[in-house]
Amino acid sequence: MDRKGNKVLELPGYEIEWSSLYGNNVTTSDVKCWEPVTCFSNGYAVVKFSGFRYNGPNDIGYSSTVTKEDLNLSDYMLIDLQGNLTPFDKDFFYSTGVTYWSQWDNYMKRGFLLSKVSSRYGTLDRNGKVSIPYLYGEMQYDPFLNGVAKVQKQAGEPGSVIDLKGNVIIPEGDWQWIGSFVDGYALATQTGKSDEGYYTIDTYLLTVGDPSAPTEPVTPPADTPSSWAVEQVNAAIAAGIVPDSLQSKYTQPATRAEFCALAVELYETIKGSEIAERTTFTDTSDVNVQKMGALGVVTGVGGGRFDPNGTLTREQAATMLARLAEAVGKPLAAQALTFADNSSIASWAFDAVGQMQASGVMGGVGNNTFAPQVSYSREQSILTMLRLYESVK
Repeated sequence: MDRKGNKVLELPGYEIEWSSLYGNNVTTSDVKCWEPVTCFSNGYAVVKFSGFRYNGPNDIGYSSTVTKEDLNLSDYMLIDLQGNLTPFDKDFFYSTGVTYWSQWDNYMKRGFLLSKVSSRYGTLDRNGKVSIPYLYGEMQYDPFLNGVAKVQKQAGEPGSVIDLKGNVIIPEGDWQWIGSFVDGYALATQTGKSDEGYYTIDTYLLTVGDPSAPTEPVTPPADTPSSWAVEQVNAAIAAGIVPDSLQSKYTQPATRAEFCALAVELYETIKGSEIAERTTFTDTSDVNVQKMGALGVVTGVGGGRFDPNGTLTREQAATMLARLAEAVGKPLAAQALTFADNSSIASWAFDAVGQMQASGVMGGVGNNTFAPQVSYSREQSILTMLRLYESVK
């Protein structure tokens, strides 16, 4: 559910065939098999596979003929705001099912998940892949707050300091003892013998980089727009046409589903009501895609598929923008194309690119070229959506 109380995501269900003790098989659709494990943070949450359960009549004696492996599912899955599921790396699992979740929100903001397998600590990245192997018996409380963490292979050892990529920043043995890094600093001690023969313990303050400027792993890349895009991105956010899930990683290529999310925000903001109709696709349950499908803004890639995670191209963006303007009731004027690379533009996108050029919603990339197959970034998508919004509102 979003902040307006609208249902935006429903976990996917599956069509399952059940075998019966009585010899007759039954097929049921939309079988749910997920339990929530964490809340959403930075666009991600974790769900747990709870098994397929038959809920039809005479529900005794039926068993699924499909396993989770057949559907590329695992015991724990990472889910994003578009409903896409990613299996966790197999190394995350331990035979007893031991898992460790701690300070989920704080960790996901730093781009990792702390996990514990067989009493050893490691980390997973946002795609559920092991980023630091399970090597450490001890890891400081609230690790990587400043991009580094104190770790020990065994309790009681001096320990070392590593970064989020697992690189050793301060080797084991350089110090007798190192405390946890907080606000960029940690206390450390060395022991030795004075000239008079007495043992000494010297205490030092260690720092890794500038504590007021966290190291690269701490702040996810591209969490601020490019300098040329900042003003218009902020204006689009203020206008309420940028969903929370797209207010980061502005320079990365947008996906087809992400562009649909922007389109839905624009349409519903202008119309003042939610889109009630839905068109379904076989490869996604993303409600934004379904809404845009119902309006005819998107039509899929064939075979009932949409390819929600496919990288958005410039000619795809132009086509969706032109159809969105028509869906709002403010179609854009047509114009003959004058780009030098007209021959590279797909026939289905030709008219839409002309509308973009005529309206100024979307231009070229320099040297009088449009570059139709080049990817389209999140910030570019937001800027053109803002231009369309100002044109049709």
